[in-house]
Amino acid sequence: MDEWTTANEAVLFSAVITGNLWQFDTLDRHQKIIIQGLNSYRSCP
Repeated sequence: MDEWTTANEAVLFSAVITGNLWQFDTLDRHQKIIIQGLNSYRSCP
């Protein structure tokens, strides 16, 4: 995602979706680390 976008923000927000579970994280572009968010969302089937 870091190389795909042309945005200049230092931190990018994203979600990883597996089935009905959404997990949120942030990418620190300068330090090249992903920080897993504490919140997740599970949709009803």
